[in-house]
Amino acid sequence: MIADFDNTTGDGLFDGTLEQALQIGIESAPFISGYRRDSAIRLAKTLDESSANLDEATARLVAVREGIKLVMAGSIEEDNGKYTLYVRAVDPKGGEIMVSAEVDAKDKLSVLTAVGELSGDLREELGDDDLDRDQLEDSETFTAKNLEAAQAYSRAQSLQYNGKYAEAMEFYEQALEFDPDFGRAYSGLALSAHALGKTEQADELWKKALSTLGVMTERERLRTLGLYYSLVTKNYQKAIETYELLVSKYPADDTAHNGLAVQYFYTLDFKAALEEGAVLLDIYPSSVMGRSNYALYAMYATDFDTAVAEAEKVRELDPEYFKAWLPTAIKALSDGDTEAAKAAYAEMVPMGVRGELTAQLGLADAAIYGGDYATARSLFDTGVALAQSAGSQYFEATMRIGLAEAMMLAPLDGD
Repeated sequence: MIADFDNTTGDGLFDGTLEQALQIGIESAPFISGYRRDSAIRLAKTLDESSANLDEATARLVAVREGIKLVMAGSIEEDNGKYTLYVRAVDPKGGEIMVSAEVDAKDKLSVLTAVGELSGDLREELGDDDLDRDQLEDSETFTAKNLEAAQAYSRAQSLQYNGKYAEAMEFYEQALEFDPDFGRAYSGLALSAHALGKTEQADELWKKALSTLGVMTERERLRTLGLYYSLVTKNYQKAIETYELLVSKYPADDTAHNGLAVQYFYTLDFKAALEEGAVLLDIYPSSVMGRSNYALYAMYATDFDTAVAEAEKVRELDPEYFKAWLPTAIKALSDGDTEAAKAAYAEMVPMGVRGELTAQLGLADAAIYGGDYATARSLFDTGVALAQSAGSQYFEATMRIGLAEAMMLAPLDGD
């Protein structure tokens, strides 16, 4: 786990930027996986509501709770336009320094490159015998053109991981304004666009992301290709092969395990999806996305009791995670309780554009399920308008399919 850097420079551009760059850098070692900082901050708040940061003491506390072996605590200091970066990896239980490294940057523009050098030193100290220094220097991981791009990217990543795709897109676009060749930002932007149903925009962004594969780390390249095969070409078998390779090379990579589980789900192998989802939760029990997906796998496998129980845990971790209401709604429908299903869907409405669109779709489906076709038609009509306003081709198409079904079930004059 990477704690907040102690930034004594007074320059806010370093906040959140150095931690993200360091995590990407050290994760190039196959035996290292960084715990997600936003998840750590969320856990820290459950331990101490006043905790707004992830300083070394707080990071160690969370690490002990989560069974994380090392906490990396860093600092950056400025002296007459030059910078010194220092990081130590400590045992979270006793606080002993296991390894440490220090590098200098000749100016502000060189700080991100210095983080790359720093991560390489730490990897070697931790036992990485296969570090390629030449490849390290060429990697985009450490050469975003400026700190502004890197900071915007870091904010986008956190928002995306927490399901706030519309907000994430704003920061990815900001990162690309600062650095038009920032390949990792293109892949993140494409994923967020896809999640919002902006399929045409997502397809164009994937093309740009693929053109930058050569400057990504191997880990990020495999992550990007897995998403591309899954979301764009729909070649789920190729996506499975890619994620299996990612898992074999980086056994604790949460993206790899989650991606593999999702591909099993797409191929309707719900048992395998549940098993792989369980592997992810064994490693990262506090993963909101991982636990939400696990609840959905159980739901589709008609294990509604497990689905609802896991969804409740998700809401405890993040009350604004709208997908956590879906298993509750579906179980209610399976029990014939359409009013309870509607109540669950209504909980999603305030939770962002995806929550609102999913709720509208669910409420219309519940009306069809209850035989109220006129209400369903009205809800689908409104849903089409909402989807158009949000620019979501996926949700608009889905709403129109539902509307057509309602019209077939209860045709009116003129249909």
